[in-house]
Amino acid sequence: MARKYDIIERLKAKNERPIITIDADHCFTVNTSKTNVLEIMALQEKMADDAPAKEQMRAIDQILILSLGQSAADYINSMDLSFEALQDLVFVIFACIGGQSLEDVDKLEGKAKKK
Repeated sequence: MARKYDIIERLKAKNERPIITIDADHCFTVNTSKTNVLEIMALQEKMADDAPAKEQMRAIDQILILSLGQSAADYINSMDLSFEALQDLVFVIFACIGGQSLEDVDKLEGKAKKK
């Protein structure tokens, strides 16, 4: 008799979109679809520390739009966040995409800063 693997609940859980809470009044769902993630991964290369700041900012803007939507990106940009805060937000988006906890991201970010 063939084995049967019922993964309905597992797929449902893994397909739920993560939510990022920006402030008390704003929560945004992260688009973690395959196509979207591929586009974001292509932009991730432009986020390298040795990339020009202008290119990094364009990549951040595109990542915000792709992952959270235009209205969320507009709201976040209206907050006038520091570059460091925007980078942190992008790291959180990457955590959402990779199914990682914020603690895991903090560890990876700490290792990257030590280099």
